[in-house]
Amino acid sequence: MRTVVISGGGAGIGLAVAGRFAAAGERVVLLGRREAVLGAAAEKLSRSYGQGGSGGQTGSHGQGGSGGPSGLDGDSGSDGRSLVTTHALDLTDPDQVERFAAGLDGPVDILVNNAGERHDRLVAQTLVGRPGRPEDVAAAVAYLASPDAGYVTGTVMHANGGTLITT
Repeated sequence: MRTVVISGGGAGIGLAVAGRFAAAGERVVLLGRREAVLGAAAEKLSRSYGQGGSGGQTGSHGQGGSGGPSGLDGDSGSDGRSLVTTHALDLTDPDQVERFAAGLDGPVDILVNNAGERHDRLVAQTLVGRPGRPEDVAAAVAYLASPDAGYVTGTVMHANGGTLITT
């Protein structure tokens, strides 16, 4: 079981990516600024993928936070570690990031830095004529993290609907 850390994991693209990894039975760590959003996302993942857990606890890494990871009650793998954890923090604050990293239980196998969704003005520049959906990006990330991509190295995958071709 790999540990997958996803920034912006509470909604949109980040949540869709988290869903792909949760469905595969990976340990998922959701990062974001809004505790309530992260908690709701963890609940959804737990319900959708049968990982148990209810009434999730969120680790807070803000000014008053303890800095230690926390998981959902009853939501654990065979080694006793939680399958879905949430951590509220501001990733632009180096102190909060350091406290989060220091509290990690083991290595991070996959790090997904979620940059957010497209702006409406970019839709007209795509070949497909629509904004990207969270599922579009989640599928690309799942592929890159899969054994099928074992020979793919040192490349950038543009999940942009063909924007680079038209500009």
